[in-house]
Amino acid sequence: MAYCRNCGGKLGEGDSFCTSCGAKVDLTDIISGDNKQIQMEQTGNNYSNYSNGNNGNSGTGGKGGNEKTLLAVIVACIFLVGIIAAVVAAVFIYNGNKKEEAVEKTVEVTTEETTVEETTTVEVTTVPQTTKEPVTENKAEKIGFAKELYKQYKKRFSSANKNATRKGVTGNKKVKKYKKKVSKLLDYYDDALISGNLKKLSKLKPKLEKNIKRYGISISKAKKPVKKKKSGSRSGGVSMLPSVRNASYLEFAISDSDLYECRVDPFAELPISDVDRYALCIIARNEIYARYGAHFKTASLRGYFNSTSWYTDKGISTATVEGMLSSVEKKNVQNLLGWQNYYEAYLIGDTGKAADFSASDYINVMRYRY
Repeated sequence: MAYCRNCGGKLGEGDSFCTSCGAKVDLTDIISGDNKQIQMEQTGNNYSNYSNGNNGNSGTGGKGGNEKTLLAVIVACIFLVGIIAAVVAAVFIYNGNKKEEAVEKTVEVTTEETTVEETTTVEVTTVPQTTKEPVTENKAEKIGFAKELYKQYKKRFSSANKNATRKGVTGNKKVKKYKKKVSKLLDYYDDALISGNLKKLSKLKPKLEKNIKRYGISISKAKKPVKKKKSGSRSGGVSMLPSVRNASYLEFAISDSDLYECRVDPFAELPISDVDRYALCIIARNEIYARYGAHFKTASLRGYFNSTSWYTDKGISTATVEGMLSSVEKKNVQNLLGWQNYYEAYLIGDTGKAADFSASDYINVMRYRY
């Protein structure tokens, strides 16, 4: 009779597994009935457990069951960890997508705000005087645009020139300076257009803009110069004798008759006779012509003016000098002639002509008039 080495149960002939515990039967596991007692002593605990109803869950068979249970627990734990990992990954991806959407929305909002700000700036800023350059890579189009700019620059420059002429400030230093600069830059710009040099055109554009603007500002700030009278002053009178500017005022009957109009008789208060006042009117009226080198037909007047340090006879007739006189000088000639006629009316026994006086008479009147 053979018995199971594991549980001690009876084995039938040819059994490969124990019918009691299900353990595999090997030749080494089969023991005889004589050795059963020995085997049972060696495996007493197993038999005892088996007989107490543990159904082989202790001993070697129990270890196998525990290993299966442990394996099942480990598999369950791994499965649970996998589920947790999957959930965590899903949450992380979801949060990441939300962050990306938030960033995209922020960028969109920022872009919209920037666009609004740019639009507002364009609306508030004054419209530029020149056309905005289009973004294009076509050279022909860029040259065409540069030609349009050139026309605008020429138009603005021409308008500024007319404004300067109208205001009478073309001679102002700053106006002349910027006019010259703009004129040169326009020539350079035209040359660059002809050669198709886009790089040079791009450099000239801001310079033209700046200098045309400054040219306009200089015109608006320039003050109209005071117009000099024809005789102006002794140093600037047209065709006036250079020696006049260095002469003493005592050598003239009226030293500033080329500058100011004499509206009151300048000789009325002098302690002299009416005849002397009459002679002074003749001298004062003719010295206006003498300043320009006029030739006098009356010998006494030629002799008197030749005795002065400033007179030079240029051989010019008094009629020619008449066209050189300023409005102030012409008025003084008329005023002095009126006072001359006034004194002439009160003279007794005298003709009242310039020839009635000699050169020495005129010299003495001038010397002792004060």
